[in-house]
Amino acid sequence: MYVRPHFSSRTRSLHSIPGEKMASVQAERKVGIQEDGLHGAEREAVRATGRGKSKASARKVTYGYHLVEGKMAHGMEDRHVAEFRRLDDGNEVGLFGVFDGHSGADVAAYLRNHLFDSILGEPDFWEDTMGAIRRAYHRTDRKVLRKKKATVHGEERPRRGGSTAVTVILLNGETLVVANVGDSRAVVCEAGKARQLSVDHEPLRERDAIESRGGFVTQMHGDVPRVDASLAMSRAFGDRKLKEHISSDPDVAIEDVGDDTEFVVLASDGLWKVMSNQEAVDEVSDTRDARKAAVKLVDEAVERGSKDDIACVVVRIH
Repeated sequence: MYVRPHFSSRTRSLHSIPGEKMASVQAERKVGIQEDGLHGAEREAVRATGRGKSKASARKVTYGYHLVEGKMAHGMEDRHVAEFRRLDDGNEVGLFGVFDGHSGADVAAYLRNHLFDSILGEPDFWEDTMGAIRRAYHRTDRKVLRKKKATVHGEERPRRGGSTAVTVILLNGETLVVANVGDSRAVVCEAGKARQLSVDHEPLRERDAIESRGGFVTQMHGDVPRVDASLAMSRAFGDRKLKEHISSDPDVAIEDVGDDTEFVVLASDGLWKVMSNQEAVDEVSDTRDARKAAVKLVDEAVERGSKDDIACVVVRIH
């Protein structure tokens, strides 16, 4: 049975048809096609690039992604998800996410592999979407904290670090469900204007909450504000040693895809440190190919001096 969710206004919770069964998470996956054609030194730093498209939506929806390792003293810590799934009940979901790991890629890799399955596995995903996503985020974080070891190349070692998450679920090409923890960001372009869909979880903005949990915020000259002089964000997955003072509670928003909706950009802070929301939108407003748009944004961020890892996903709604 194909079910089209109905809504009355922007930014609301979902309502399912009475008696609707929860969509099975068993689905056919459309994975982005890996592409080459990169050049020079840029090719050596690229960790993933590709594109894909929806097969079921009434709208033409395409996506592209591009990930580049930065020049920091660690390996690539960003991860991404970009795919469409056709669920057993006929609904199609586009799943897009960026996960920016810190102190290692363990947590970001875990989120890439498990977070969307956890969200879609919530029994009341269609009836209480916001609540389901919050519960899935919290449950996934608890699993991350319980897993004391990570498997790398077939060997177990202590799991460390944490990760941001920004996730966008596109329901049947008509509705965007956006959630995030940390400072990875989602921005929509509407009639040429940028609008941020996610919330940057910065220590100064949430100082009261951090201090109420027994933590503190430092702001040293030449450095960004940090929780307990360590973490540059107030919400994150993992980070076992700081968990008493930070949160994994996501901000969640639900938006209609309007006639003026052109595309959505998801990216880690390696891009947003050097580009404003509007600058990013302007950079690729005329680039119809979603993968080329993602490449263009990453290249521009590197040209502007970004030395961090960058993961970028562009979802174009034609």
